[in-house]
Amino acid sequence: DMRSHRPSTSGNMVRPCDGEAWQQFDKDFPLFSGDPRNVRLVFAMDDFTRCLNAAPYSCWPVFASPLNLPPGKLLKKEYIFLSLVIPGPEHPGNKLSVLMQPLVDELMELWEGRQTWDASLKQNFPMRAAYL
Repeated sequence: DMRSHRPSTSGNMVRPCDGEAWQQFDKDFPLFSGDPRNVRLVFAMDDFTRCLNAAPYSCWPVFASPLNLPPGKLLKKEYIFLSLVIPGPEHPGNKLSVLMQPLVDELMELWEGRQTWDASLKQNFPMRAAYL
């Protein structure tokens, strides 16, 4: 399923790979796009506020999802991963970049590539990942 991202033939944007950002990324990074097993990720973040004992508390979950999946699986909950939780009594403000640094470090490692098992081909390969 992770290799199923092929542009739509309808001329409409049906999948993320039909978008301009994906197509421009393919032009800018042909080595990355040359292996369809490389993962393109999207991140989403929002605050969650809950009152505990009348004291407001908020946290900022950061979710990652691979864009390589086919449309029927793309946004199903089993393919959306909690990557980071930023705790706090309020919005992280200027501290956001510091709090996200571990995630950025991991993304940089994945950009370089990590040996991963391809179960369908029964072989290791250097998988790379990019935030799109």
